[in-house]
Parts: sequence; C-alpha cells; structure tokens
Amino acid sequence: MRVLWGLILFPFLAVSQVTYLSGSYSVATASGSGGGGVPSLSYTPTAGTDRVLIFFMIVERDHLPGSTGDNWASNAPTGGSVPTVEISTTTLSHLSSQWLYEYDAVDDETDAEASLELMVYGTLEANIPAGTNSFNITANYNTPSSAGDEAIFGALMFENVAGMANITNSSCNSCNSISTSAVSPDDGNNAVFSIGAATGDRTFSSGAGQTLLGNSSISNASGNYTGYSEQDGISVGAQYRTGTILNSTSDFTASGAADMFGMLESAFRITSQTLLPVELISFEVQNVEDKNILTWITGSEINNERFIIQKSGDGFNWENIGEVQGMGNKVDETHYYFEDEGEIYEKTYYRLKQIDFDQKYDYSPVRMVLSSSSEHSVFVYQTNNRINIVGNSEINQVELYNINGQLQYQSGELATKNYYIQPTGLANGIYILNIKGQKGFIQKKVYIK
Repeated sequence: MRVLWGLILFPFLAVSQVTYLSGSYSVATASGSGGGGVPSLSYTPTAGTDRVLIFFMIVERDHLPGSTGDNWASNAPTGGSVPTVEISTTTLSHLSSQWLYEYDAVDDETDAEASLELMVYGTLEANIPAGTNSFNITANYNTPSSAGDEAIFGALMFENVAGMANITNSSCNSCNSISTSAVSPDDGNNAVFSIGAATGDRTFSSGAGQTLLGNSSISNASGNYTGYSEQDGISVGAQYRTGTILNSTSDFTASGAADMFGMLESAFRITSQTLLPVELISFEVQNVEDKNILTWITGSEINNERFIIQKSGDGFNWENIGEVQGMGNKVDETHYYFEDEGEIYEKTYYRLKQIDFDQKYDYSPVRMVLSSSSEHSVFVYQTNNRINIVGNSEINQVELYNINGQLQYQSGELATKNYYIQPTGLANGIYILNIKGQKGFIQKKVYIK
C-alpha cells in the first residue's frame, strides 16, 4: 500500500522518489585558501521540492610528538564541543561526528600525533535560504594551523525528502575499505546516503548498486607525521542508492594500500514522500498563544488505523507526542485536530506517522511553525460540519460572506477567544470570515461543503 499526501484526489497515486539534485566541494591545506587553511565554500541551492541540504567537513591534523592534541576540530577525547555551522543565518543541525587518531609509542590519547574527523550537518526545506550563500564555522572550531593540516568542506542536496536519520558511524584502522552493515530501508523510494573519508590523497570507489556523487582529495607534502608510512593528505567520497534490499550494506573502497589509520564512514536513511494510501488534502500547523494546533483533512482512507503525531526541535530528531485514531475505510472527507501544549520552540517541526492495520507505516511531509510574535492572530479550522475559530486575544464579532460579498452570517457582540459557526443551508463553495477583535481585524477563507 502507498500514501499520497497532497492536493490530489484520484485512485492512481504518483510516486515521489528521493532524488539527488546537486553538490559542491572545497578543499584547503593550512597554507591554502581561507583563514588558516579553512576552505571557503559558497553554494547555490538547486530548485526542488521537500529538499534536504547536507553539509560535511573532513579535517586532518598533524600533532607534534608529545602534544596534548589541543587542536582537535570537534568532540574527540581531547577536543572541544561540536562546531556551529551556518549557511547565511541558518544554523544547521549536527547529525553525526566520527574521528580517528594515532598514538606515539604508548596508547595515550594525550600523545596523539595525527587525527582525522568527519562531521555531518543538515537542514530541511523550510530553512534552506535562496540564492548563493557561504557556509560559516562560527564557534568551537580550532582552525587548522600546522603545515600538515588539511580540510575539505562539501554540500549536497536531495529532494522529495520527508525526514533523515543517522543509521550508523563506522571506522577502521589500517584499511582501505569500510562498510556499514544491516542497512534496511523498507521502501524503494527511500534512499541510503553515506559519506566516506580517508587519510592520504586517494580515490573513492562506490559500493555495489551505489551511485558515486563525487570525490575530492588533497595531497600535502608538508606534513610532519612520520610515525607510520602515511602519504600526508585526506580524501572524501559520497554515494547513495534507492531500491535497496533488506540488510544490504553501504560500502566504500579507496585506492592505494591501507595507510596509517584508515577510514571513516557515516550513513543515513532518507525517507521519501511516498506513503500509504490515504489522500491527504491538507496538513497545517499554527501557533496560538502557548500551544500549537495541528489540523489535517483526508479525502479518503483505506485500512487506516491511526496517526501518531511526531514533534522535533530541529527537523531531524523526533519524539511521539500523541495519537489520533483513523477512520479505517472511508471514501469522503475527515477532519482531524490535535493540540500540542508541550514545549514550544522558536521553530517547531511536526509530521504525521500514518499506520495501517497491518502495521505498515510511513510519514507525511514535515510542517514547521514559528512561535507567535503577533499581538493578534486567529486560527480557523473545520471539523466536518462546523467552523472553529480560536484567537490569542479576545474575539468581538464574526461575520461570514459569500464570494460575492453578501453577508451570510453575523454573530452578536462577543468577548471570547473561542467561537464556532455551524452553517446550514449554504451552497458549496468558498466563503470569507471577517473576525474582529480587540487588537485588530483578520480575514480568513473557508470552504463549505
């Protein structure tokens, strides 16, 4: 079974497959471009729908023998916290970190002589800025400084994405290939995406059935790490696949012999917008006072047991906050309503997890709502045969007009934040609500059927 979420009401459902859109890389050594050897990467997001922007940074550092390793980039054992990454003014969510390090004669991480780190960040459609923007590393980042330090930044974008989850991080010492195991997407329209990093100037090859999205590498003869037979430098590759089978792997191979301390890989499952057979006419979220109100309308339902409402503060990490029972099998409209009175973030994300009676499931598109900054806002939603009006300040009068401007309904004087109209005898069509309150006047469109 499949779901179509959108304004389409016919029995043949379209397929929305996760699709790769575009990418870009930038590289630098400590003496190269960018401040202190940090790459300068600008990126123009590609047009698409329901996009996810993924940013990754690979950093290799050389440490003097006996050093404390205090120029780690990230949250390795002797380092600081994860850097903050922005594109324009949008802060990206940190999705994963992975690191390797080599020791001197004793296994003491404070005696590290080299380190390699892979960090991955992302943001979803609502936060992707238009036009060309530069990535900024704004905090908790120790700039590569010694002659043997290198960095690679990259940006990639996919469309038709409902959500993204980290599957696993993997590493291997003294190797030239690496694989994440038991990657199990349950829908061929979803995708598995992974990023690999290695020490040395190497070329990545993708795994079986994977599409290689790109390679980038640096050769740096100025490194001072000589504890092993390292050819100083770093390299990175990215790949993805759709239509995978259960328990398949996501594997990379890099050219050349295994070097001093090997490879890193981070893998993610990207969920598509193709879901179960429920025709979703609309899904909206609005902030009213100290709560967020979710409403959605289905045009028809087949085998629909329930909806689980999920919430996130960043669009990537989700929690279940409630359930609403479905209608099972129904061929006409159903209106749903849910109030979230829990913690409200400056930006709060919601999605619906729709579950069949056979327990197959997937997710709706993600909706984002800002905390209310308006002195006077009104939320209008319909529950089958009535129109509900909720304000964050007092409502004084409600009027309903048809599309020709003729008055169809007028309330008396009101002093309430909650009101409803139960219209009868009106023709099907679009109507205009005039809502007068203490702090202003608001118009809303409604559809009466």
